[in-house]
Amino acid sequence: LRNEIRINKLQTNMVAPYEGHWVAPLSDRSMHRLFFCHLGMLKTRKVIDKDKYGSENEYVADMTFLSNLSYRRNMENLGCKVYFNNGANITLIEDNDGSVYRPGEELWEWAKLK
Repeated sequence: LRNEIRINKLQTNMVAPYEGHWVAPLSDRSMHRLFFCHLGMLKTRKVIDKDKYGSENEYVADMTFLSNLSYRRNMENLGCKVYFNNGANITLIEDNDGSVYRPGEELWEWAKLK
């Protein structure tokens, strides 16, 4: 077990990220880790209505509750739904206004900030 858990500098048993630290916190791999290995698990559920965006979407993390919190004046509020396939890879992000963003699209990296 000691070989599987790396002890960090604070001497806690938090499992270290794959790359050693959070080098790219908005990378698709980091998002996978956030929603399937950390606090995001509390909001990640099986998709019930697979007809809405396609059958490849198996899980959804509904973070729309964040839109009720005011963020900063002249800036958009946080909150969206993040969809994942069976391999826990992000397939799309649905914004609060219903806009949909998919990997590879022009606004994909911006959508992950929501």
